[in-house]
Amino acid sequence: MSVPRWTVEKHYDHLIAIGNDWSFDPPYVQGYMERMDGPRFDAALGDLRGRQVLDVGVGTGRIARRVLSAGCGRLTGIDLSSGALALCRNNLSAFANVELTQADICSFVRPDAFDIAYSVLTLLHVEDKALAISNIVASVRTGGRIVLSAFCDCGSELDFGGHTVAMYPEDANEYRRILAAAGATVVETVDLTDTWEHEGYRSDTFGQVVAHLLICQKL
Repeated sequence: MSVPRWTVEKHYDHLIAIGNDWSFDPPYVQGYMERMDGPRFDAALGDLRGRQVLDVGVGTGRIARRVLSAGCGRLTGIDLSSGALALCRNNLSAFANVELTQADICSFVRPDAFDIAYSVLTLLHVEDKALAISNIVASVRTGGRIVLSAFCDCGSELDFGGHTVAMYPEDANEYRRILAAAGATVVETVDLTDTWEHEGYRSDTFGQVVAHLLICQKL
């Protein structure tokens, strides 16, 4: 019997329904994720004070809470999952300067509305990266910053036993090409190496580059 392939929206709504909230993962799981969005990612965002910020794939607000706490002027978060957004609204309820919208980055665009846009791993689920990145770049003001944390080659699907989810990894050179075509230049590319371990356990990718951090500027 073949395993059904779920849409990204269905997959994440399911994870929320069974009790997941990535904003409150135990420390060792947060450490695992910080391979892709830890201190180096935070530094890449730059000075957030007073900035208009777009979070592409906001999830339950794990990173958004850090951005808001750093003093951004307003944060707009988009996500496909209504379940994730419901938790996100609760998790960020202490902040008044937040807008959360259920949207697909392949159809969401607000021309020249943001100073900074970022996305962590979300583009892994997007097949039409040219369209998604074009919309991100178009939504950022000239001279604004775009920070993307993107997995390296990790296969074409995630297998969760009862279902799979499609993935579309891409290499850093292709991201650079797409960004240039959309009107942004990559100022710096940082290779993110897997250094995570917990109680003597290391993942199969320990010591390897698992993701790229692309720090970009809109031209």
